[in-house]
This record gives sequence, structure tokens and C-alpha cells, in this order.
Amino acid sequence: LNKGNIREGATIQLYEDLNNQPQRWKFTKVKESYTMDDVAQEYKETIEDGIYYIETSLNSDYIIGIKDGSINDLANIELQKKAGLTSQQWKVTHDEKGYVCFENIKSGKMLDLDKGKAANFNRVQQYVRNNLNPQKWIVIQDDKGMRLIPSSSRNFSLDLNKGNIREGATIQLYEDLDNQPQRWKFTKVAEE
Repeated sequence: LNKGNIREGATIQLYEDLNNQPQRWKFTKVKESYTMDDVAQEYKETIEDGIYYIETSLNSDYIIGIKDGSINDLANIELQKKAGLTSQQWKVTHDEKGYVCFENIKSGKMLDLDKGKAANFNRVQQYVRNNLNPQKWIVIQDDKGMRLIPSSSRNFSLDLNKGNIREGATIQLYEDLDNQPQRWKFTKVAEE
């Protein structure tokens, strides 16, 4: 630091070692903070708003639906054979931060992570819209399909339990395994 002059725009130069303070520097580690809001913003254009079937990447004849077509809060989300039912259709919207929200067409209830807890085997249900984090998701596209992650942790994904392709199979949250049971495909519902 030229002449030890501490001011904005002061000259920094190379000079022979004088073993003094203007030639000593302190390095401070900068903590990079990449929040879930940043992730949501980065991937907000992965899927556009609209009404979709959410198919497992393992078999496009099977999709996410509401158990027994229920309209009740806390009804489980499960794998179902595609039948064109409104309980199998999801309205995709984005909030102001870029998070994706899924509203079931039949019930008007939201895809909701039970108690908002990011943990293995945590259930996914429908619940009345409350605009809280358990109803906010991020959709990430990769070469295997689309991954749905909860707003609470990028380390977990919406998961088809054991990749079990059958009517009523459990849809849950599970740590990201980078595999096909955690990849989904969105197919727009044809307007009638």
C-alpha cells in the first residue's frame, strides 16, 4: 500500500520487502450464502404455470393423485394409474420468490409436506392453502427428468417408495439418491 495511505483509490504496488505494516495483509474468508430462495430463483423457469399430470419417470401411465379422490385435508398423495380424473391434475403456479406451488384441481388443496419436515419417509399430503414453506417446492430439470425438492432442504426429493409402480404406491420425501424413482415428468392437461 503506497506510503501506508489508507483511502479509497489508494495505489497498491509491488515494492521491495521493507518488513512493515503497509506490506502486510489480512485475508478474511467470505462465507458464501446460497439460500433456498436463491435455488428457487435459479430454477423458477424449469416449468411454466399451467395444469399438469405429474407422471413418474419410470412409467408414464402412472401419476400422482389424491388417495380415493378425497377433498379432505391430510389426505395422502399416492401413485395412481392415469384415468383423467381431476384428483390427478395439478395446477402449477409460482410465488414471488420463484417457488412452485401445486394445487389439486378437484380439492383445491395444496401438495403439502407433513409438518414441513425434511426427513426420510416423511409423508406428502394435501392441505388447505396457507402459503407456508411446506407447500412450496422447487422443480429442477436434469438428464433423468424433473426433481421436486421441498423449500426446506435441497438434500431431499419427492420419491416413489422403492420405485414401486403400482396403484396406491407411497409417494414420500426421501434424501436425494439421484435415481429414477425421484424423477418426474409434467404433461399438460389438454383443454376440453
